[in-house]
Amino acid sequence: MKTRILFTVLIVTVALCMGLTSCMTTNEGVGGGALTIHYYRYDQNYEGWNLWVWYSDPGEEGQPYEFGPPGEDGWVTARISMPSYVMEYGYIVRKSVPGNDWDAKDITDDRFSRSREIWVVTEDTRTYSTMPNIRR
Repeated sequence: MKTRILFTVLIVTVALCMGLTSCMTTNEGVGGGALTIHYYRYDQNYEGWNLWVWYSDPGEEGQPYEFGPPGEDGWVTARISMPSYVMEYGYIVRKSVPGNDWDAKDITDDRFSRSREIWVVTEDTRTYSTMPNIRR
């Protein structure tokens, strides 16, 4: 009987530890490595469009990032190095022209995410964690 109780306690303890470890892992935020942001415009005119990205947790100054050329699917992508201590970042899709880095914003609100790979569609306030259906 004692062995059965000890065995049950051991199983419960292991299960709890595994559950706590899983929770701790999913709450770590963005983590180190690359951040990938995909952006889609229905008009396919990406000239001047870029990103302003900052770390919101912890708070740090932002900086600009350029998208690469459009892929065959019409999306552009930016890959950004992200330190491991970043829990959340903010981003703005903006249009820059000579003499004005803030000529236009894709939407008026700032966007925030904890995901390491996101998809953003022009004039859509949502941040997608998987590629959305972009048909109109």
